[in-house]
Amino acid sequence: MLGHVDSLLYCTGPIEGGEAALARAVIRLGTATRAKFAIYTAGVPPGLDKSKEATINGGPSLPYPPIIDSVAVVHNGSALELTVDGASLESVLRVEYVTRDGGAYPLSLISTSSSRATARLSLATPLPPGVLAVEAVSQMAEMR
Repeated sequence: MLGHVDSLLYCTGPIEGGEAALARAVIRLGTATRAKFAIYTAGVPPGLDKSKEATINGGPSLPYPPIIDSVAVVHNGSALELTVDGASLESVLRVEYVTRDGGAYPLSLISTSSSRATARLSLATPLPPGVLAVEAVSQMAEMR
């Protein structure tokens, strides 16, 4: 079973120069499908609002996939530290930075909590453009 994070932009009030907009998410599932979903609002603790979780056929027992809200990079000499903020980060197993040309920089995972993961890498040069990949229990999230 795959976990997936996607964004749905909506407006709860007037938009500059226009009217309020209503967004609807439509999903079609088979009768044997089990699913769950919850709302995550970026930058608002405590992260996922599981009190407003909805399930289909009881939902799966798997945790939600990791959600990357922001990444802070501190590069001091050859020591590079990345701090990932978001949700469902407690089950992160691996952090890797993948460059646009396919190069990969695996990072050492230092700490994790439900809302933060910290990883380190020894790198003397600046990070080239790329994607941070955070892998958890059979799930993957990316921040471009």
